[in-house]
Amino acid sequence: VSDSLSLGDALAEAQKDPRRSGAMLIVDAEGKLAGILTDADLRRLVIAHRGDAFLDRPVGEFMVVNPKRIGVGDRRARLRLVCVRALVR
Repeated sequence: VSDSLSLGDALAEAQKDPRRSGAMLIVDAEGKLAGILTDADLRRLVIAHRGDAFLDRPVGEFMVVNPKRIGVGDRRARLRLVCVRALVR
């Protein structure tokens, strides 16, 4: 979804996707990956902003910027290295 959408609109757009990935990939105006927003991130937002009108704010304010990523052709060893460096197991 676009980083210029409100959080509420981004959630509505993501809901149209039949896959249940647990995360939204957020892209900039050029279509490049700008960040990611996971279901866990949303849960923390709801708790932290209870009563606020945060759904009207841009999704870009809440996304995790520069997420760890690998290319489609990257080998298993590279994936392992990225995960270890990010302390993901």
